Amino acid sequence: MGLLELLIICSVELVIGVKNGFPNLELGKPLPALEPLTLDINIESSTDNINYLEQVNQGIYTPSHGYGFHKIVQQITTHPGHNTPSDNTSDNIQSDNTSLDLSAALTLGETEEGDVPMDFMRELEYSAVFELIYQSTDLGEYVKEVICTRVFARVHMIILFLFNGDVGVLNQLNKLWTLTNKIILNITNHFYHTYTNSCNSCNSSSSCKSCVGCGITNSNSENSENSENSENSENSENGVKSVDNENPGIELGLSERLSYYFDSSEDLQCEKGNFTEFTPKDYNSISKIVYKSELTGLELVIWQAQNWFENAKNVTLTSVSDVKYLLILQVDNNYRLFKWDQKMCLWLDITLESPDLSQLPVEINNKTNSAAKMINNYEVYLRELNYCVKFHYSSEVMRRYSAKLYTSFEYNFLQNSVNLSSRQLFNTENTDEKSGYNVVGVFRSLYGRGRGMKEGVELDISVPEDINYHSVKNGNFTQFLPAHGYTFSKVIQTHMVHNSSSTTSTRISKSSGSVIIWSSFVGMNYVTEVQLYEEADAKYLLLYTKKKNYLLYKWEKGLWINITGTLVDPQKLTLYHKGNPIDKNKLNLCIREFSCEIITERLSYRLTEGLTEMCDCVSYDGKCLWLKTRERLAAVVVKILENKVNLFFQNGKVWRFQVVEHIPKLIKQGYSHYQTL
Repeated sequence: MGLLELLIICSVELVIGVKNGFPNLELGKPLPALEPLTLDINIESSTDNINYLEQVNQGIYTPSHGYGFHKIVQQITTHPGHNTPSDNTSDNIQSDNTSLDLSAALTLGETEEGDVPMDFMRELEYSAVFELIYQSTDLGEYVKEVICTRVFARVHMIILFLFNGDVGVLNQLNKLWTLTNKIILNITNHFYHTYTNSCNSCNSSSSCKSCVGCGITNSNSENSENSENSENSENSENGVKSVDNENPGIELGLSERLSYYFDSSEDLQCEKGNFTEFTPKDYNSISKIVYKSELTGLELVIWQAQNWFENAKNVTLTSVSDVKYLLILQVDNNYRLFKWDQKMCLWLDITLESPDLSQLPVEINNKTNSAAKMINNYEVYLRELNYCVKFHYSSEVMRRYSAKLYTSFEYNFLQNSVNLSSRQLFNTENTDEKSGYNVVGVFRSLYGRGRGMKEGVELDISVPEDINYHSVKNGNFTQFLPAHGYTFSKVIQTHMVHNSSSTTSTRISKSSGSVIIWSSFVGMNYVTEVQLYEEADAKYLLLYTKKKNYLLYKWEKGLWINITGTLVDPQKLTLYHKGNPIDKNKLNLCIREFSCEIITERLSYRLTEGLTEMCDCVSYDGKCLWLKTRERLAAVVVKILENKVNLFFQNGKVWRFQVVEHIPKLIKQGYSHYQTL
């Protein structure tokens, strides 16, 4: 056997399931009897067995009790004139013209329950072609919740919550629905460069952008294949590789997927210090950990999950007295511990040398047993090389035994010691992100606006963070907010290197200067919020002013073009009470991700004292959209980029209007509730 084969065999851990941590109480629960359901994600409405809840730019589907989604499809084409089975919804009802003159609408009086007369409505007969996105015959892999993110009326991302506890995130890559939340972590840069001499040599606080790959892992792939393919990865930056020419979306379940890599700096949080800790963000998890051997130049596998519940939710890498350790916490709360062997230049699995923490005896309330068996509500995480458990108790138990209860459990792998604490020694929440971007605002709220601070400040949308503002990124959306006491008087964009499609993440050319997108010298026109949407083929910029007006720009041919009057305008929307327009300053209006929300259920608290009725009529540009009879309006949502106005009612109905040249047309009716974030 050659040296290469020996290194590959020794570098790959044995496929042995471990059971050495506090049990994950959410796993292994008996599955209920489930009836299969097929979900079409293009239907934005509830049905007899499917509940639909709408949020800004996303919808949430849940099956009724006793049902599960075994198949998820998407309608991609329709052919009018052919029959199709009814889906028991009014989601396919369409209209040629529903515009009513406001003066005429106000005299209509009451009609059938809450409906404006709709004699013009007709139902199209059609046949549909569906794309299969997900399918499973295993009850555990039936889906109990589906979240669809929509932009421009297209589904961009799908999140699947399975009955067995697994979570899958699907994105369209090369026009194929692909699982993208299983991360491959490459520790090469941290391993060789950060910890060459001692643990104190790590002082960087930057993200793991250049050493982390993210993607889908085929759990049955051979380790030799990973080594053979590593040569192709050397030429790619930031762990970027190509996706295989198959569609992993149309398979049974989520257990086997083809490999896909991309820059995962936004999917993985890396905290550096004496210990480097990796924590996947959102619904991501680490399915494999690799490193590049300096001896052979090959990419070798340290550890790889064989099942979804063996994926890692925390990883710690450190060096103590020139001895390197790698600690992995799995989704099932079991752990794996690896140690670097300098003679063999390999990571060795020393998990079996460590104790089974679930069986360690402790004394609680004069009873000796394992903590895992005595306490049935806890959370598990890693802190440096400590396996930590935070206990949670009911209010009744806290009231009776608060003086005798332990709040945390820690096992230190280096010292082989256990620490039980009756007080909270540390905070498990990640407070850095919550407090970090609001530091400026907190400072100014404490110290006022002294030192001649000016109200209007400049915003550069190419720079995400500044002392005068911060940004919050959510997918393709970026929100810029000024610090407390400030507004934006000028919005600019620094000239960018043109080899990137991103506005906020590109490198800046020092000699190219900047372009003014918008500016004002009038305080009332200053901007209180800026929102940016960007993808490969579209970029939009929305400026929201102090007067509750907005400006809309579109990126075309290297310039920001003002297109404010071309799309649906929230300012043309008017709400009435007893025939009188409601003052827009009294509306609970919110602009979020290019959508304007008006939650009319809260209007009664902002109107005249003693008024119990709220909005009873809605119009757009003088055309009536709705008159109240028996049902009450719950929310009005204006989707600016989609030219749509949606009316949500308290009884669960929804009316969807398309606005063409500022003329609203009713295109769909259905059943859905709206939830503001």
